[in-house]
Amino acid sequence: MKSRIQNQSECTICGNTQAVKGHNMVAHGYTIRWGGQTGNCYGAFKPHYGHKDAPALLEKAIVDVQNELEMAQGDLPYKEQEHAKLVAESEHRLAISESAKALNHAKANIASLVATVEALSERLENWKEYEPRAVDVEALEAEERQKRHEEAQERKAEKAKAQAEKDAKAAARLTKAAEKHSKRLAELAQENHYRLWYLGEVVSEWTAAVSSEKEMLEQYYQARDKHWSTIDTKAPLYYAMDDYMFEVRTQANGKGKRLEGLYAYGTPSKYLKRDWESRKQDIEKNGY
Repeated sequence: MKSRIQNQSECTICGNTQAVKGHNMVAHGYTIRWGGQTGNCYGAFKPHYGHKDAPALLEKAIVDVQNELEMAQGDLPYKEQEHAKLVAESEHRLAISESAKALNHAKANIASLVATVEALSERLENWKEYEPRAVDVEALEAEERQKRHEEAQERKAEKAKAQAEKDAKAAARLTKAAEKHSKRLAELAQENHYRLWYLGEVVSEWTAAVSSEKEMLEQYYQARDKHWSTIDTKAPLYYAMDDYMFEVRTQANGKGKRLEGLYAYGTPSKYLKRDWESRKQDIEKNGY
């Protein structure tokens, strides 16, 4: 593998390892916008951390940040007063919200400046002179590529594991649902007791064994339609859908396990809370 030697050292200000040209750091800490570099680290093009001039650079940087901090701290009371006044006198919620955001940003900026002063002071205290290190960039980049590849493989394996667990849970749910359905069909296939209510009173009882839920519902529809045909009314059946209830149990007279309980279009009868007497009066008055 070919090699490409590059002198590297830590930036005096940010502490990141970058290339060194002579004794100064190369450009770093910038962003690319509109095809060019925008912004640079304060330590770019200045002596690296191991150079004898680095302490003087740190001292200057600390003074600059402290001056900025004093200005920010001096402006904070004014901004707090302005925000308090806006909250007390203004009814514009958007203006109050924007003022609160600006105040929080000012406080966060002060905290960041304090942390910067502390970090620069610590670097100044721990400074030692040293020469830039010769680094084989090709080998370093190869190691980084290998590391990124291994990390990508790990993420891929974790994703595959998570998907396998998800699929296993889904399969378990399907199996459980199938077992539950099979058990339900086996119960419906037995001779069970059916009851039909109309306006809160049992109007029909019978026994039947069915092979599917569709056949069970057909039992309900047939009994309901048959009963409706005996009622002297000109109203269509859909006016009375809410007046019927249907139940299937393993034993007669409302005993045993309830296999099905329907109200109107399938709402469980346990949720039914109706005043049947009031409903009967409406039917007597309006005919439906």
